[in-house]
Amino acid sequence: MKNAYADVAGHYHTKYITSEKKEDKIARDHLNRRVKELSRQQKIKNVLEMGQTYLPLTEEWDRNPMLLCVKNGVIDLTTGKLTECRPEDYIRTVLL
Repeated sequence: MKNAYADVAGHYHTKYITSEKKEDKIARDHLNRRVKELSRQQKIKNVLEMGQTYLPLTEEWDRNPMLLCVKNGVIDLTTGKLTECRPEDYIRTVLL
């Protein structure tokens, strides 16, 4: 896999990096942006994978659909009662 990657990278480097043609510069800029984007996506993926080893995402998250997290607490939609946020509620989304 690394050899194929190196071959493709070498081809694009030779074709676009050294060229002064306008269309090649556009392609080079596009490829550079895409490489940066893929790099960021890989970093995000790595962070999420690492985080899951420390805090696995389980069925505990959002297990009570009748709890709505808002800025100043949690509303129980069955009673309308506002309570303090508690970590054990495992609510991922906050309505601001």
